[in-house]
Amino acid sequence: MTGRQEPYYVDYDGDFGLSGLAEAFALSPAPENTGAALGLVMAKLDAYDRECPVGSVDHLSADERSILGYDTSHDEWGYADELREDVRRLVESPLADDAIRAVWQAAAGGVWDPAAHGMSARDWLRRIDETCAAHPPRKIPGRRPAPSSWWGAWRPAADEVRDDVVAEIRSCREPSAGPFPSPGPLPSPDTLSALEEVAARVHPDLGFRLFLRALKACSVRIDKERYDRFQALGDRFGHHAFLIDTGLDVAWPPIDTARRDAVWDFGLSCLAGQAHQDWRGSREDIRSAAEGDDVGQTPGSAAAVLLEDALRLLRSALPDAAVSALWYGASAWPRSGDGRDWLRLIADVCRERLGEVVPPVQTRRGARSYRTRRPRAA
Repeated sequence: MTGRQEPYYVDYDGDFGLSGLAEAFALSPAPENTGAALGLVMAKLDAYDRECPVGSVDHLSADERSILGYDTSHDEWGYADELREDVRRLVESPLADDAIRAVWQAAAGGVWDPAAHGMSARDWLRRIDETCAAHPPRKIPGRRPAPSSWWGAWRPAADEVRDDVVAEIRSCREPSAGPFPSPGPLPSPDTLSALEEVAARVHPDLGFRLFLRALKACSVRIDKERYDRFQALGDRFGHHAFLIDTGLDVAWPPIDTARRDAVWDFGLSCLAGQAHQDWRGSREDIRSAAEGDDVGQTPGSAAAVLLEDALRLLRSALPDAAVSALWYGASAWPRSGDGRDWLRLIADVCRERLGEVVPPVQTRRGARSYRTRRPRAA
């Protein structure tokens, strides 16, 4: 493949296809038999249909679709279509059946081994395909996956990213990579070799997603530098940042409230921008802002910066009336009251959030810093 594929609609805010199905297996009790395993496949398809019902997004007119060749919405392109595409690529690939089995086992956390139930890995994938084929179709004839109205993303040609994905997988099994942060062990060398084969000989996107899933299933902790490379690769594929983030164990650096590299507004001005006439100003509203870390930020960063802003005003020499005027002027929130009481509530919620994700430590200069721990995905 030398050219880019057609544009497509970025519709998933998490994992999808075969790697998304493997996640469902890894997070579920081990199925007792093949029927129960296929029931998990059907449950995954049904869950997508409930979350993204057909017709939930507006479409172009028939004439506009005829001119452009695609629609604005991807909502008929169901989970089954993506899953079948991944399955087809592996079944028709030159990979040995043992390699496919190793990849599936690693991605699914060892929960379901088709060989233990009298099936080869390809037989298991064919059963998945049959289940998807029996699922009611979502696509409307004449419509294709479309470019996103926000991103206008294009799938990169496989040749453009293959070497980078293979290099990431290979680096995990080379001695020069050095030890990984604890706690989980890396997948076995044979599994990493099989994942490398998927990226090199099947498709780099599928290889990348299955590689990530295997790291998550093994609870491998990665450093921030590798995390940033994963996000950069995901961005090239057009994946949502949550596909990388969710379930990935990262050795995050300490929070640094002096950093000013946030993508959007932050701190108290960000919270003020969210306040409007219908805003309630509840703990839940503040909590939402305190949990609003940008992609790639150490968890708790948003709460730490918001806390610092609130404390600066609380401890300032400004009279209470001036503090109140500053907040209500910046927020356009019609509610009146004591601005310092409001700032104390903000500080309390931020401390609550920080207590969940970061134990405080003292820096050499006596300033408060934070080392983070991110809760594991349920």
